[in-house]
Amino acid sequence: MQAAFGWWQFDPQKNALTNTATGQTVWFAEVAGVLPTDSTLSADTQGEGRDARSDAVTTSAKFFRFYYEDREIKAVLMVFARENQSRTRATRIWFLQHRETVVLHPHRLLRATLPYGHWRRIEDCVIDALLCWPEAEPTGRKPQFVVSQGGWFNGAWREDIKRIYTDWRRSGPHIDVAPFAPFILPLTAQPSIWQFIEANRIHLGALWAGVRERAPGDFEVDPSWNFTRLNGQMPFLRRLDGPAAMGLAGLDSRLRREDYIAGGYAFYADEDVFFCLGVDAFDGWQGLLSKWKFSLKPFRIAARIKTGIPFGRLRKSMQPFFTQGRVRIPTADDLARMAAAAGTKTGERLQAFYTAEYTYPSPELTHRVEVALTDGWMTWRAVKQRLLDDPDKIESLRRRSKYVPAYEQSGLDLGPKSIVRVEGRYVGGRFIPSASVEIEFEKPPNKLN
Repeated sequence: MQAAFGWWQFDPQKNALTNTATGQTVWFAEVAGVLPTDSTLSADTQGEGRDARSDAVTTSAKFFRFYYEDREIKAVLMVFARENQSRTRATRIWFLQHRETVVLHPHRLLRATLPYGHWRRIEDCVIDALLCWPEAEPTGRKPQFVVSQGGWFNGAWREDIKRIYTDWRRSGPHIDVAPFAPFILPLTAQPSIWQFIEANRIHLGALWAGVRERAPGDFEVDPSWNFTRLNGQMPFLRRLDGPAAMGLAGLDSRLRREDYIAGGYAFYADEDVFFCLGVDAFDGWQGLLSKWKFSLKPFRIAARIKTGIPFGRLRKSMQPFFTQGRVRIPTADDLARMAAAAGTKTGERLQAFYTAEYTYPSPELTHRVEVALTDGWMTWRAVKQRLLDDPDKIESLRRRSKYVPAYEQSGLDLGPKSIVRVEGRYVGGRFIPSASVEIEFEKPPNKLN
């Protein structure tokens, strides 16, 4: 009997997941090794600092061997599976160890530093498959986190890079299988390189001078405008192999109860699209690492149109990249679990929120932007200035809460961060707003902050 998980089909006889749209297959081969649970695991394998708790005890530690295959390549993969048990919960993490990945070719083997296209295709497919892996023998319960260790980062192979994937609330709010085919990167693909461009001022008007609203909700990028006009006007990130850029675009501060939340929004632009997305900056506190957090819920979407394309075709030109969908309303069981965890009112608010229309990107654009955000914003360097809030808004908020900072300390700190987190990605063909990836280097925290 076979079970379906989005665009994946699971065959329990073969212990294999097959993508019904692409033919890509990931299957479990064997338990390659078992570690005694009282052994001391290395920090590299254990993922210290991310998920370990002082009272956690490792109750299971195994090495699994998986295979990946598509129409062009086949690979042998090593996955380390660990389960920790604390006083309050069990945490199951699977580590995809790319330094052990071997790509099988008819006449040669590829290992160690894989070509970018090979590594990226394996990473994208296998991570998705492991997040959708069902509870079965002998792998046990499905993982809550899948950690990718080693791989390509901003144009270079890095053994010390780590990406942490999760699909929180896979049974909760999501958009069902989208009208897009899965995205497969060509084996010949080359990595992009992002470069931080410094500036001694922050003049966001330089960005918005090139984006205009032709009608309510309809934006376009001026065909004569390019990102070289941002040089010296504001710090931003530039892709070296094409006309693409990212940076901060504005602030959207608010009060959460009495706490001041200096949320903002960033812009992403390339050859095809321009849009904004939410961003929060956490500066680090009491051992917690600093973080950029992006929400891939695009707004102010504009086409980068060429001269001569009439305005009436703007929306049509966006069809390959975006679509509208209604996020699935949580079931009664979902709401009951939410209410039990956080109170009935929270469940009611979630139900109201998730009935709204949601503009979400295609798998290809999601992949493109996720790679850009994680690679690019990890290269963001120190900026002396803050992106300050509006002084009148700060004064208004200070009348409502005593915890609002002074104007000079308002807004976002633009210093570099240790972690980049992107929320909103596809898992098994479903776009899940709460699914996420985090990227960081495997170094002691005191060397990162």
